[in-house]
Amino acid sequence: MNAEEHIHEDYFDSRSILQIDPTGKDGHGLGAPENLCVADSLDKFSRIKIPGKNVLIHFWSPSEKLQLLIEKTKFAALPTFSGLVRGDELALLEKKGVDILSSQIFSELQGVLMAFSSLLPVPTVKVELIKTLDRTCPLFHVDRVTLRLLCTLSGPGTEWLSDKGVNRKYLGRGDNRKIIKKNALVYEAAPFQIVILKGNAYPGSSGAGIVHRSPAVPSSIDGRWLLRVDAA
Repeated sequence: MNAEEHIHEDYFDSRSILQIDPTGKDGHGLGAPENLCVADSLDKFSRIKIPGKNVLIHFWSPSEKLQLLIEKTKFAALPTFSGLVRGDELALLEKKGVDILSSQIFSELQGVLMAFSSLLPVPTVKVELIKTLDRTCPLFHVDRVTLRLLCTLSGPGTEWLSDKGVNRKYLGRGDNRKIIKKNALVYEAAPFQIVILKGNAYPGSSGAGIVHRSPAVPSSIDGRWLLRVDAA
């Protein structure tokens, strides 16, 4: 796909950056898509198990210290990380950070990571800090995983679709314009939102995982930095 085709393929009739009041009850009555659930506390992560729900958002608030660290660090100096971590080791993950910034992230997200791992049959997770210079997955797709946690730390957030806005029969055929129904909204998670995605490998969700993709990286910034956590 050349640049001109990519621009044309990437044009949609409608687009929305989802904004949900974190004080709202479960996101209901706020125009939220039917496949979304909201966790206003860590013990509500289990809502992702509800049939018909395949994306969960939790409103995490990083400390002022962490936000300043991220803002002051040049993109090239942002750390990357990849490691398998058992559930009983998550409390010590900050000690595995490669620098002050990654250690601070793991420290502040310890509760989030423990809550996520508790959803898994085997609470061992693969934790990654990833830097990307451009959109890594331009096509809307469903992951072949059970559950995946994403949190964009710098740059635009993950884009996803409501189930009612998707023509699933066109998934994997290389054309976003056919995947997205006419006038459907493309939702985008905000930076620092915790997003849990249900994939096709989740029990009972074959063919019903969340349809999503990575966002385009604007030319005005150097790249995107995110946390990704998968069941090991």
